[in-house]
Amino acid sequence: MAPRVPASTQRATSNMPPSKPVHYTRVPLPRPNQTAVVSRPYKCNVNGIGYEMTAYIQITQPPGTQCCVELFGGVTITNTNKYDCLLAEIEATEVDRRLEGTSKSTVPPWVRELLAKPENYQGDPEQHGGDEDEINDTQKVFQLLYGPRGRPRAHLRAAHKRQLRVPVLHYISSFIVEPEWRGKGLAKHALLAYINLLHHTIKYNHPIVLSPAPITSETEKMQKANQPIKTYAETVKSIEKAYTAADFTTIFTPHELHNGIVVMMRDNTVVPEQPSVLDAQKPANPFLKQVKSSSSKDSHQTKRKVIGPIRQVQRVERRLEQRG
Repeated sequence: MAPRVPASTQRATSNMPPSKPVHYTRVPLPRPNQTAVVSRPYKCNVNGIGYEMTAYIQITQPPGTQCCVELFGGVTITNTNKYDCLLAEIEATEVDRRLEGTSKSTVPPWVRELLAKPENYQGDPEQHGGDEDEINDTQKVFQLLYGPRGRPRAHLRAAHKRQLRVPVLHYISSFIVEPEWRGKGLAKHALLAYINLLHHTIKYNHPIVLSPAPITSETEKMQKANQPIKTYAETVKSIEKAYTAADFTTIFTPHELHNGIVVMMRDNTVVPEQPSVLDAQKPANPFLKQVKSSSSKDSHQTKRKVIGPIRQVQRVERRLEQRG
């Protein structure tokens, strides 16, 4: 996972050797196993309260793949004490569809890596799978959108087919808002802050795809605590509403929604203009009071959600050195 620290708008990996850009024309990506960090501020007014956020991502070119770039990051929110607290975590993958096959194999790398199925596959390609599934959810989503030869599926609308013929496609595999920030109307803006970062800092303006689904670990905790749990269909519908508020459109719904994969898409990364003047600043994060009053037994686990002062680039660099 990405370290829970805010990234500076400068690249924290400027000492890396220069490398050829993989996707972006203005932000060169690192070589395999190395990471670049970018961030961008975002402001919004929600229910008469002004919020300052910072979206950040680490961009990694993992070994063993020719077409995929991994992005780990999130969105922090600043309280009145000028400390950044984690608002949401995000994982994403960008797939380069421009790479062509070679003399050894005419199949494009992205088709070979994402659209191929194991022989005698016994799972359901339209349902979210577990750790034992031979195909991960990223592969399943792309197989619902593209046929075996890399062309958009016939069941999609003509407009969606045109949008999916882009050279690079961004897929958000995980978007999780921290529990203490839910129900405040901030999920939409956390997502827009991330999209705004993609648009302005990375210069990405192609469609974004995601699949709304419950968080398995949280569902298991609720089951152990004997708390009421919504059905899968009810949960997906409520998540769809949140994504629809951020201008995502549902482009695929399975015949049976029980654990089925729903796919949503946003056709570009242009976000509404941010307010020039914020409303009254929000009060200090009540979660900080919980940190101060918590017992020493669980204070270590609780404090990890308090990021620390803004622009601690050295902390980011040390984390990256430890990773590499």
